[in-house]
Amino acid sequence: MSYQVFISHSTRNADVASAMKSFLESQGIRCWKAPEDIPPGTVWSTGIMRGLKECPIVILIFSKDADESTNVLKEIALADNFKKIIVPFRIEDCLPGDEKLGYFLCMPQWLDAFNSLESAFNQLSTRVRGLLPVLEELDNSDATNESEDFSEVDTVDAYIETSNDVDYPAEESLIITDPAVIIRISASYTPGLSEEELQQASLGDWSISLEKASQAKFAYIANKGRVIEVYELTGCTETDSVNKLGKRRVRFSGRKCLEKSDDINKSIRHYFPAGRGAANPIKYLNIDSPQPREQNLVDGVRRKDATKYQFNGMTLGKGRLVLEVIRKHSTDNPSLCFGELEEAFPQSLQGSSGVFARSEEAIKILSETGRKRHFLNEDEVIRISDTTIAVSSQWGAGNIDKFVERARANGHVIEVAS
Repeated sequence: MSYQVFISHSTRNADVASAMKSFLESQGIRCWKAPEDIPPGTVWSTGIMRGLKECPIVILIFSKDADESTNVLKEIALADNFKKIIVPFRIEDCLPGDEKLGYFLCMPQWLDAFNSLESAFNQLSTRVRGLLPVLEELDNSDATNESEDFSEVDTVDAYIETSNDVDYPAEESLIITDPAVIIRISASYTPGLSEEELQQASLGDWSISLEKASQAKFAYIANKGRVIEVYELTGCTETDSVNKLGKRRVRFSGRKCLEKSDDINKSIRHYFPAGRGAANPIKYLNIDSPQPREQNLVDGVRRKDATKYQFNGMTLGKGRLVLEVIRKHSTDNPSLCFGELEEAFPQSLQGSSGVFARSEEAIKILSETGRKRHFLNEDEVIRISDTTIAVSSQWGAGNIDKFVERARANGHVIEVAS
């Protein structure tokens, strides 16, 4: 059976969830709901993950109990990370707390049900029916763009790694070699903006560190994957606006760069992760590492670094290689504790996120940021003598070589796949 809707709810609202499932399924909408749709013998968390991955739409039955529920928070954090459409169905006249579900529901289109549940179910059915054909069309368009198991590296050096295998024609695809930021304004852009309005929409408050922002020489403004304007930057300042993590946003100042007018309308989609949903709308390029990696350029066009590795009888990408090396090292040394594993594989090998973290810390990062930075599936977390760990999935050409060198020094045999 293929499910279309995942129902997220507090156990204290199970009666509403069951009624919703019955109503929607009577309308031909296939619903996934715990516990009845978790197969017998399946670990609870594994069942939840599978249900979320299968359903394009997540309905959150929102109430005070849901806002206090740790499990509901985890489900919505995962749904946000998986780029699912979240439909808040409010059964009580209340709003989410800022430190709870409010992070993921900052711009909700609420469907209120605290006056008439029956009427709200009908509205919900109409909304879901309207969304499904659009999602099916997007799924079909993505069918030829399957991505490998790769997560973007936090410390972006010469080029941002892409999560798809699309090769972009040289005449259309833009390779940026200057220290620059790329800013997507698809959410605020409308055709017909004046030059002043476009500049105001483009250079205003963005979540990037002042240190990184001050090194950028140009800002490439993008809409729907193509450059619509380029500014030569003259400075940047912190603003009073803060992002969801409480950090101050940055505003750029600059002027239209006529020298780069030939870059207008060229594709920059390859600088952003593939798949549905909005990722961080600002990227920085060639900052802290000004020389491009020539091995990633073919006839002037950037190609994905798709290097694979042979380890322990498996052919693995970068992230999975690290996971399996840490797993084997832990298995070979069953008395190893967290501190000793850190000595064997220092956290600095990865960069800002570390090679691994305690699983509860990794789940907290996902819940607080909405971004999955560790391998967290049931069969991916690793039990060591004093705790359970989750290995970072943030690996690319900028940090994998250091890890491989250290792993070999620890006695692990790793070869680059031919």
